[in-house]
Amino acid sequence: MLSNNQNCQVFLDYLHHSGSKVFLVTNSDYSYTERLLTYMFDLPGQSKPWKSYFDYAIVDARKPLFFQEGSMLREINEETGSLKIGIFTGNLQKGKVYSGGSSNVFCSLTGAHGKEILYVGDHIFGDIIKSKKEQAWRTFLVIPELTKEVAVWESTSSLYTKLQNLEFILAEMFRTTEKMQMMTKLPEISALRKEIKETARAMEQNYPSKLGSLLRSGN
Repeated sequence: MLSNNQNCQVFLDYLHHSGSKVFLVTNSDYSYTERLLTYMFDLPGQSKPWKSYFDYAIVDARKPLFFQEGSMLREINEETGSLKIGIFTGNLQKGKVYSGGSSNVFCSLTGAHGKEILYVGDHIFGDIIKSKKEQAWRTFLVIPELTKEVAVWESTSSLYTKLQNLEFILAEMFRTTEKMQMMTKLPEISALRKEIKETARAMEQNYPSKLGSLLRSGN
């Protein structure tokens, strides 16, 4: 759920005051973006429109295509919300909104390349992997679920410790091939495996998702 508090505005202002330029690249269309960001930035006592917080704003980016061949870059007619005729050429202007384009065109028009750009996104493939692979941008992955994951992790730390201890005991029972070869009878491990399984299940049941932890290795 989105909330319209001033934290976002304060952070974006801080970036500007530190000399950084801020850009928006979204797959959403102009109509949706306009309504959403107007809601987020429309605060009592605030008269600045959302566009003033971004040096460059691009909608309909069609990521991950944006990081490959992209599409035609066009300017938005903000009065009608429709696209202006023809391919946009020239410098990107603050306060204007553009549609489509590509990361290559964006870098060319802004003069920023590679590690000069820090890109923040919440999609591991469409945002993070493609921007890093195709443009070598620095990346920052937003994981909304992380707050709940950390809370569960802290509350079930005793179970995790128990699971580690059980797995260590199991590993020690078969620690070396030489020991196994000397055994005339393999050790009974069914009870230990059962306890490991039950402990792991107890941990997973604490997560809000029925699939367990979203950040577990192998998911």
